[in-house]
Amino acid sequence: MSNKIKLIIVFFSGWLFFISSCNTHQPSDNLFQELGGLDTLELVTDAWIDSLKSDATLSVYFTNLFNDSIATLNFRNHLVDQFCSLSGGPCVYKGRSMELVHQPLQIQSEDFDKTIYYLRNILNTYITNENTVLNFIVRIQSLEPSIVGP
Repeated sequence: MSNKIKLIIVFFSGWLFFISSCNTHQPSDNLFQELGGLDTLELVTDAWIDSLKSDATLSVYFTNLFNDSIATLNFRNHLVDQFCSLSGGPCVYKGRSMELVHQPLQIQSEDFDKTIYYLRNILNTYITNENTVLNFIVRIQSLEPSIVGP
């Protein structure tokens, strides 16, 4: 085989490898896996809901919700789906928009910050990599404009 043909084969093989590594169907990050997948997100969600229930300032926003076990379960399942989706997992959030859900509540910025504080502490319980925790927190904080009232 001539050197020219060998060079063409090497070039073509390298090109195929490059193209296959640029597959756009793969997620750009693996935060969902880094968080521990759905099992961990469910544990985090349950613990976070417990912290919201037990905080006198925050529980006011959820009074009607937490008095109805079916509504609480639906809320929990929407949160799991949202956390999964935000982290690049396979779930699809099918709940109402953040604006629609939160606007009537007039959530204050300091209360939103408190929920983030609880969430971060809970994440640190289950996840040892601080960069993973921070990456997820940043994604949750990106929702603040849709959650905090004017």
